[in-house]
Amino acid sequence: MFKKTSQQKLIVIFLISSILIGLIFRFYNLNYDSLWFDEIVGFWVSDPEISIKESYIKHNQSEGGAFFFNFLLKITHKIFGYSPFAGRYLAAVLGSFSILFMGLLSKKIRNNNSFILTIFLVSFNVFLIKYSQEARFYSLTFLLSSLTILSLNNLLINNYNKKKLFLNSLYFILFQILAIISNMFAAIIFFSVLTFYIFYFYKNKKIFKNLNISIIFISIFFCFYLPFYIISAEISPSWMVQPGLKFFTNFYFSTFFGSRLLGIIHSFILIFLIINFRKKIINKFDIVLFLTILLILSYAVPLIFGFIFKPIIHSRYIIYALIPIITLISFFIFEINNKYIKNFLIIFIILITIGNQFTEWNVKQFFEIRPKFKTDYISAIKEIETSNKKNIFINHNFETDMFPDAIRNYIESFYSKKNKIVFLKKNQNIYEKNIKYLWIICAQDLGEYSPDCSKVNLKKKYNIIKNHSFNSLNLKLIKFNP
Repeated sequence: MFKKTSQQKLIVIFLISSILIGLIFRFYNLNYDSLWFDEIVGFWVSDPEISIKESYIKHNQSEGGAFFFNFLLKITHKIFGYSPFAGRYLAAVLGSFSILFMGLLSKKIRNNNSFILTIFLVSFNVFLIKYSQEARFYSLTFLLSSLTILSLNNLLINNYNKKKLFLNSLYFILFQILAIISNMFAAIIFFSVLTFYIFYFYKNKKIFKNLNISIIFISIFFCFYLPFYIISAEISPSWMVQPGLKFFTNFYFSTFFGSRLLGIIHSFILIFLIINFRKKIINKFDIVLFLTILLILSYAVPLIFGFIFKPIIHSRYIIYALIPIITLISFFIFEINNKYIKNFLIIFIILITIGNQFTEWNVKQFFEIRPKFKTDYISAIKEIETSNKKNIFINHNFETDMFPDAIRNYIESFYSKKNKIVFLKKNQNIYEKNIKYLWIICAQDLGEYSPDCSKVNLKKKYNIIKNHSFNSLNLKLIKFNP
């Protein structure tokens, strides 16, 4: 029987450990925090008891992006029950699959051990872990983007096998369209494909027939979808601003890798490797050139759009930029001929990545009590549950009851039908009913709609019986005077 060498065993142990730790980081304490406001809105939109049309209308009234993730969330709730935290399990599962497909992509690019470093970096990446624990579309975008690029790579390397050509063309079309309808920024992947193809044709005077067909199908879809998206989506939220000069010193790398120091180190290593292998990138027209183009356009397109029209760029919107960043770093390191430099860079990146985890709550939560970072509705709900006072009023500055309805729906999901609570939507309801006690929930994470939680604007005289401040949330119990 063939016996594995000690080095091979060590690689296998490292690979399995990286994947397992990546899964633990994504699933452990997944529901420790309350849902944050955007997650609450998504939970409200994806109610399985209402029709898809109703969900879509609610989505357009409340969300700024695409409907696809909330549609998947609706299906998840239909299958597994309407729980506030089901969406986070969906995001964690999607984020976990990304580890495997990113490894597969790296292995397809070059069948060497670079895929192990890719898997490690994806598993331990603090940004990907964070968005694998939020019931939002970001982990879905990252997974679909990696599948799109994997399908494109397979399409390029299997150009002479008709059966594989057809299947990979189909996969490329499918995943690219799904990526776009999950996040419009994923269209930059398609623009990168077009740019790559133009360069390829200019140099080689050759065409990929099946890639041509794929591009035509996706172009037709995009032409129909873009006007529809512009009409229904909020392209530039009111809170977004065009990045300043500081942005150009790290291009979100400090956000992507957990600290400014690690951001500088990873960006420096990536720039060094690209410059060192520039001839190989330019002369060899393959997926590596495409990834380089994608990395550049991921920043250039939204930045140029922001300068001309309105600001649109944000780190989480271009989460897929981590695909070329991580893949290129891993690939180029294993292309270095000098084994001392190569081994140094591998060990250095592994050590600083692991070391950084000890400054993050992914690891610290095993040794310390983890603080709550999201608006702490759960603690407020527990406080209300301990009392027999069930009248609740949401203090807000919203012009409509749409967003308070989303918050009410979230809070009500924690209560059984036997332990029914009563929400009062307007001040007038308070005076029309014979109410003696009232809980007032005041969230401070609502941006321009956040009220002054120190004030209670009620016409009737009252006394404050209880006053609790949780993370970004104030809870008061008041008693009206006779």
